[in-house]
Amino acid sequence: MPLGTRVWSLGKLLLLAGTLVATFLLFFGLSMRAALQTREVKVPALIGRSIGEATQVLTELGLPLRVDDNRRVDEKTPSGRIMQQDPAPGLPARRGRTVRVWVSSGPRAATIPPLVGQTSARPASASNRMASKWRRCRSSDRPTTLPT
Repeated sequence: MPLGTRVWSLGKLLLLAGTLVATFLLFFGLSMRAALQTREVKVPALIGRSIGEATQVLTELGLPLRVDDNRRVDEKTPSGRIMQQDPAPGLPARRGRTVRVWVSSGPRAATIPPLVGQTSARPASASNRMASKWRRCRSSDRPTTLPT
């Protein structure tokens, strides 16, 4: 067999092997993608819902719920309702991924000092004193009610 024929046969063999490997990799990648996407679900919007409602919705999708221990003040969300979540609504997540939520403690309560029967200068100075005390505090040291 001449040398040119052997080189041509070896080239055909390498081309055939390369085509087989490329076909295998293509179908392997497509099947892995399909397998992973069947395990993905769209994260629902939980903001404004109660913990019970959120647990029910997430259980149906196969996503566990983790409630943060610290409640946060939120002017827009009533007490006991979810005010924030991670991952965000609408994002894809694999089944079994934990969804973390933060619960609202409601709006911040303000205490107004009794000013009935006082002159108009007295309430103005009292409110100025309270505001200056409030501004001097670091945000982490501020009480949940205004000082009297």
